[in-house]
Amino acid sequence: MTTNTEEDTICIRCKENTAVLDLRSDAVCQQCYSTFIASKVIKRLEVLQRETRGNRLPTQPQRYLVALSRGPSSTTLLHILNENVRKQKERGMRVKFEIVVVHIISEEAGVEADEEEKLKSYFPDLIIHNSPLSHLLSTSSSSSSSSSPSETTQVVDWSSLGLGSGSGSDSLLLSSLLGNLPSASARADVTRLLTRHAILAAATRHNCDVILLGYNTTSLAELTLTETAKGRGFGIPWLVNDGLVPVPHDNNKNKNKMIPVYSPLREIFRKEILTYISITTTTTTTTNGKKLLADLFPTAPKSTAAAAVVSHRDLSLDDVVGRFFVDVEASYPSVVANVVRTTGKLERGEHDGHWCGLCGSRLDSFGDERWKGEIGEVEENGGRERKGDNLLCYGCERSVKG
Repeated sequence: MTTNTEEDTICIRCKENTAVLDLRSDAVCQQCYSTFIASKVIKRLEVLQRETRGNRLPTQPQRYLVALSRGPSSTTLLHILNENVRKQKERGMRVKFEIVVVHIISEEAGVEADEEEKLKSYFPDLIIHNSPLSHLLSTSSSSSSSSSPSETTQVVDWSSLGLGSGSGSDSLLLSSLLGNLPSASARADVTRLLTRHAILAAATRHNCDVILLGYNTTSLAELTLTETAKGRGFGIPWLVNDGLVPVPHDNNKNKNKMIPVYSPLREIFRKEILTYISITTTTTTTTNGKKLLADLFPTAPKSTAAAAVVSHRDLSLDDVVGRFFVDVEASYPSVVANVVRTTGKLERGEHDGHWCGLCGSRLDSFGDERWKGEIGEVEENGGRERKGDNLLCYGCERSVKG
């Protein structure tokens, strides 16, 4: 947001440059604005490092997997991390972490060659690993042909999703699975959860120590409300908060292993991310000068105003909540922040080794049965207990079966 005054206002932070932006009620310059955003991320990384490696310095840098969605938030996270590593090298300091970038490609979106080259020109020192979402389906059939044990990781209980060993390519099987889901909300929900599993599998494949997600304050608040509305309130500490989550396993290998998942942007609003990319420049390999990060998103909205909706028939629950938070973030940012802070206080209960076969959160058998009893649902198979390591929580059952 630009501050319009008749006289130039001095930045309240550096006391030197002209203030042209509003940062949480403070008039600041562009440099101080960018420094504030970057420092928020670095401080979260310092917390991460204390919690994951302790006080002792490791013998080698930690490997951070950055889950790149190619949106403004994850790109901002990648840019800040890359700049931090570059400055450490320039100063002759010991590099504390390595960056592994993974982009999960959905079957519908795909990746255009021009966009791929453009992104690489902004981050020439990084290798961006593209992994199709449909590769998850090959986890059960690749054990005999794959040379890497991580390619056979058990990430999803496909039988509980109604997907057997049908014929056809992985892409067709995934399209069939998503096409058979009862609603647009279910398709968006299952796609997001499968993407999360694909990121966990990629972290195992690349031997990463930590997974970094691009969720910001606003998107975490949205995720909290949508997960609660979908019936996964019990799993919010696992799905929203920072901490350890179980990694995919190959039979008994890595079965009890956990990996830290963090969101370094959790203290930054989405509108602040959009401002950051509009003022931050970087040197690209395709131009002699510098270009704005915002140029990576030619179709990004110029403002945070929500577009009008003609019909809600094909609008998912995630989209509805997202549109709601556009207005809440603009008028009541403290409410958005309080949702995330309150969620962060929720503790993870002790688990007995049973996890949902889709969302990956701990199962709450008592809570699920109580939900079903209150709405009058009848247990399948005459009430017989389902067997197996992977069951579905109440929220995932609703997404899969309607």
